[in-house]
Amino acid sequence: MGNGGAIGSKSAAELVERERHKYLVMEDKTLIVTGVALGISFKSCFDFHWWKPTSLPRELLIPNEDKMSYCGSKGTTDCRLYDFYGNRKLHFDNIQVKPPGKVSFTVRSKAFKNDEGVRVKSIDFGQTWKVELL
Repeated sequence: MGNGGAIGSKSAAELVERERHKYLVMEDKTLIVTGVALGISFKSCFDFHWWKPTSLPRELLIPNEDKMSYCGSKGTTDCRLYDFYGNRKLHFDNIQVKPPGKVSFTVRSKAFKNDEGVRVKSIDFGQTWKVELL
């Protein structure tokens, strides 16, 4: 099940039930995976293109100041994804796929300054993304 670790589960069936909501199959060959990013494959899992919240301009985000000492200005590791863990996790809604190669969705997080969230669109199979404030 992708990156769904088995930690805390007692069986494969339990793991699948826990992780199932992160996967959406559309139009037979289109798979969408959500979590700390959104990945889409239009080719039955052959390849994925990803939208990551770290691509958003910093001025749209409320940084998580409670990061590890090796992160960001304190250290040398890029820990921007930690802004979207815990109660700041991403919530994806209104996922739409239209042939050929169009995908759009809304995403919200307590890490966003805009409580309404953003609308994300791609018209080229997820190779490039356009973001609009809601």
